[in-house]
Amino acid sequence: SVSFSCSSLVIYFSSHSYHSSITLRLSSFFSFFFFLMIRRPPRSTLSSSSAASDVYKRQYQRRVREVRFQVAMAALSSSIGNRSMIGARSMSSMMSVKGPGGRSSVSGIQAAVFGASGFLGGHVVNALGRRGSQVVCAHRSEPDDARHLKVMGDLGQIHILPYEITNQESVEQVVQGCNVVINLVGAPWQTRNFDFESTNVTGAETIAKAAADAGVDRLIHVSHLAQGSCAASGFASTKAEGEVRVKAAFPEATIVRPATMFGEGDRLTQSTAALAKLLPVFPLIEGGLAKRSPVYVGDVAEGIIECLRDANTTGKTVELLGPTEYTLEKLYTEIFDQINVNATMVWTPQQVMALVAKVVESTPVIGRAGYLVEDDVHLAAVDETGSQGTLRFADLGITPEQFERQIGQAVKRFRKDALRESDAGMQI
Repeated sequence: SVSFSCSSLVIYFSSHSYHSSITLRLSSFFSFFFFLMIRRPPRSTLSSSSAASDVYKRQYQRRVREVRFQVAMAALSSSIGNRSMIGARSMSSMMSVKGPGGRSSVSGIQAAVFGASGFLGGHVVNALGRRGSQVVCAHRSEPDDARHLKVMGDLGQIHILPYEITNQESVEQVVQGCNVVINLVGAPWQTRNFDFESTNVTGAETIAKAAADAGVDRLIHVSHLAQGSCAASGFASTKAEGEVRVKAAFPEATIVRPATMFGEGDRLTQSTAALAKLLPVFPLIEGGLAKRSPVYVGDVAEGIIECLRDANTTGKTVELLGPTEYTLEKLYTEIFDQINVNATMVWTPQQVMALVAKVVESTPVIGRAGYLVEDDVHLAAVDETGSQGTLRFADLGITPEQFERQIGQAVKRFRKDALRESDAGMQI
């Protein structure tokens, strides 16, 4: 077959090449040639719904074969350059960068990132691509929602692959050929199709089992610092249960617990600023006395990469907190100052706010935006504090950013004075 011939040619050239980058270029050329050899289905096959379904299935299977082929070729080229990495559980040898540097290098990492199209996912994919890694971005959204990830790595290094988290076979297809699996999936509120249990518990266990069966070297499971802190919170409870399931399926997994994250497109600053602009008074749940140590999303992404590099984090739990502890009232005040809003904060009982949030969450359009959900109300009365015996930013050699330094950029779209006449049309 064509795929077998291409593989044989690449293996032959790789054994006679002087640099692994030549093999990588050859693999890209032959994979592109293999793609051109596939005949496009005629338009007549799209006349009926059943035929269209068959065509879509064939296209999906073809895309899976292409990703497998390219991942295998990259693994072959990197293993030629550093044969000591084969069978090793440490990423130190895989992080030895070869090539011209940056995104055009070959780090030896073939990572499957679940939840790549999410808030944290884009930063993690960018950090991997910046180091010359090959990344399979597993997503459940529309293809257009994930295509921006393609430019975060060199040509042919970032692959977009749809999957279904409740389907074991679909998850196995994503992790096949990878030596690193990073699970960023997490549901902060429930929807009609996915509840807390299916996403944070069953889905996490499915990914961990697929990683173990595929024999990957490292599994990074991203949980949350609030896990197990509130019995009334479905998010916190299922995140704690998800950690237990992941450890049972993959004992060497590294658990990462970030605190509440902030950055462009986050939920903390965006929902707070939006409600402050919309409501005449801002509800302060139980007086806003709960403590938070917000952490910049870019620092969390760098922490995940450091966990891959440092073999001492294997099987450990890493908690990533911001450098300063605030109360929620202090955080809200800082956000209001940045968007030039003089909001009146009113003490609100948790039970009353939970009832209001439940109504808002069930609203067809507004509820999907996630600006106010019942689970957030329960967590707003609980402190986010670290645990004893866990690794922190200092152990990874990272100095996290201060909240005050990054908050201005995060809420820029809510500030009228931040828009110039020249780019106002693009911003709006």
